[in-house]
Amino acid sequence: MKRVIPAGVALALLAGAASASTATMRIHVGDLEPTTSAGAQEILSRIDIAARQFCTVPGEWTYDAEYWRCHRTMVATAVKSLDAPLVTALYDQPQPTRFALR
Repeated sequence: MKRVIPAGVALALLAGAASASTATMRIHVGDLEPTTSAGAQEILSRIDIAARQFCTVPGEWTYDAEYWRCHRTMVATAVKSLDAPLVTALYDQPQPTRFALR
């Protein structure tokens, strides 16, 4: 039996110093089973891709602190909104630290 999963996540983001705008990040996961490892991993991958696209400023290729703050917020919000235990468990796993070599 497949669960019905929300198709979108909304979050108000600051747009500039004084004004705020509301935008919606949509993630289609209704074709996946969040109670399987493969399904949960694919859901997390789709959330990551959607957050990357959502947080990218058109015409800019820089990934600054504001971009990463947006990305972290959108992924965390999507995972929480989905409320799928296996997806949450995968999201909460510690990630390895990567170091850049010169």
